[in-house]
Amino acid sequence: MELKNALTICLISFFSATLVLLIARALDLQAASKIEPQLEEIAKELRAIREGGGVSLGGSQAAAAPTDGVVVYYAHGNTRCPTCRKIETQSHEAVTAGFSEELEVGKLAWEIVNYEKPAGEHFIADYEVQMPVVVLVEMKNGQPGKWKRLDEVWGLVDEKDQFIDYVQKEIRAMLAGETEKTEKPQDKDGDEDTVKIVPPIDAEDAPPSPALPVPPLPDN
Repeated sequence: MELKNALTICLISFFSATLVLLIARALDLQAASKIEPQLEEIAKELRAIREGGGVSLGGSQAAAAPTDGVVVYYAHGNTRCPTCRKIETQSHEAVTAGFSEELEVGKLAWEIVNYEKPAGEHFIADYEVQMPVVVLVEMKNGQPGKWKRLDEVWGLVDEKDQFIDYVQKEIRAMLAGETEKTEKPQDKDGDEDTVKIVPPIDAEDAPPSPALPVPPLPDN
């Protein structure tokens, strides 16, 4: 009788342990299914950071700007859409694949800047940046000179080969000094928005009015 009771207790314990194990596994699978999408999103972010050239520290990520050369800026805001990241990735590829020698000798530099943070706010006024875009800036004696905003990257973002050719062509032109100076609207001649103030003329200083001819009176 005692043997039968002991066997029953062992069987109950075995089934209880099995049930607990199955429940634990089910809970683990449920928790894993909830975490899996978050892990996939983190993996995507890490791949984007790696392909984009690294982590942007303090709103920018770059080597030192050349004293004489060209800086390729990728300017972005706080919101990073998939297309914006694609522009950054392909621009970085265009620079690293086509200008390894210029990068090595310090004639060319790649920088990432956030124009919605204090360090990059001047891009809005200096280069008229209003959305994520690539900006080329020529450096002379350590000071920025001519610049060009590559707006066409948005239209070519889904045509990778054309995108890279366009960015590399513009970089080569600026390195060769062939890029024309970009003028800001307020610097252009004939600005229709310019208001000219004419000082009033004092009555005493006004020139005399010309004498008007008096028509002859008709004969009665």
